Amino acid sequence: MLSARSSAGPGHEPTDATTGNGDLRRRRGARREHTRILIVTEGKNTEYQYFNGLVRTLRETGARVVSAKVIGIGKDPESLVRKALAYRDRDDDLDGCWCVVDVDAHAKLRQSISLAAKSGVMLAISNPCFEVWLLWHYENHTGHIERANLRRMVRRYGHPDNKNLPTSFPFDRNSAASSRAAQAAPACVPGACGPNPSSSVVTLVDHITGRTSGPRKS
Repeated sequence: MLSARSSAGPGHEPTDATTGNGDLRRRRGARREHTRILIVTEGKNTEYQYFNGLVRTLRETGARVVSAKVIGIGKDPESLVRKALAYRDRDDDLDGCWCVVDVDAHAKLRQSISLAAKSGVMLAISNPCFEVWLLWHYENHTGHIERANLRRMVRRYGHPDNKNLPTSFPFDRNSAASSRAAQAAPACVPGACGPNPSSSVVTLVDHITGRTSGPRKS
């Protein structure tokens, strides 16, 4: 099993999951990746660690994957979209912007979906929350589930209460997670609230890993 080696903190500015360089602008003379995206996450720890760890793990296998910049800001969905737009305005080399959000009880989720659609930002929405995507790395689950029960389920696999990923997180099971997500909600696409449980994070991860050339839109 491959290990997670991501670090967490009170907040995160952009980090390059490929090089560790926090500068969003490409260094002069640097090799241009075939695809380069920005990922802004609602969670400061779990989601931030997941995407950085996923890309690093894939690189260690020798796979050619999308170059991803990840920011964890711990804000509501609308703030995430506006943050993504601000960074996109500063970096002409980005090929796409993603925001990773939960359904939960966010009053502004609908407004965020509308703003993202108008602005060309992709929303990866999990219902009820991102932990359902993590659970699918371990087991199948297709029935309705509340957030508290979901978190109890992932704790059985060594996930601590502080929202950090365990060092033994199985990033290499991302393909199985994608299959389970598709089974639970086959019509789930970015920018739309799917049923419980569902997560359009599957589209983002398939894009990063190269299983698909690009996302389906709602």
